[in-house]
Amino acid sequence: MKVFAFDVETTGTEPLKHEIVQLAGKIFINGNEKEDINLLFRPENIYAIDQKALEIIGKTEDELKQYPHKSNGFKKLIEVLDRYVDKYNPDDKFYFCGYNVSFDILFLRDLFETFNIGLKKKKYYFGSYFWWYNTDPRIDPFSFLQMYKIKYDIPIKNLKLSSVCKHFGVRLDNAHDALADIEATLELSRKVFKAMLPLN
Repeated sequence: MKVFAFDVETTGTEPLKHEIVQLAGKIFINGNEKEDINLLFRPENIYAIDQKALEIIGKTEDELKQYPHKSNGFKKLIEVLDRYVDKYNPDDKFYFCGYNVSFDILFLRDLFETFNIGLKKKKYYFGSYFWWYNTDPRIDPFSFLQMYKIKYDIPIKNLKLSSVCKHFGVRLDNAHDALADIEATLELSRKVFKAMLPLN
């Protein structure tokens, strides 16, 4: 079993308008952690940046302008994925893991599409690496916690990752840093899913 646990930080909430500026992830093969990544991406459309998003991630436009060109990060991402998945084998793909991971998946897929623009034939196939349809299994404590909150009426003001981590005693010192978020998500998943989680 291959799992890609990841989180992204973005310049807003709309995938076709806003961009990934940080992607952090961990690769698990048969439950064992094999590699982690922490990539930065310089946004191309500075004028589309949502100022509220900057406040959330604690960055300025000038800081984002100093990030590496997004092609550098994308190339490194593909190199890592290629080490663990045979993209020509339709049965060899990663399952996703993340917190409210549908949001992150949309942005990651859009990143792939960005690098297909201008090519006569698609080169980067998102589906070559990931089980990504809504019907595909994924590890996401968010959906579980929605039901958990209703059933037990737990005193959490919202289901933001920081609030949930505080309730379950999971350390999250640097919220909205992608690496800190995915590490906290993994620890949270271990707590709420216990024996069900296939990750060491």
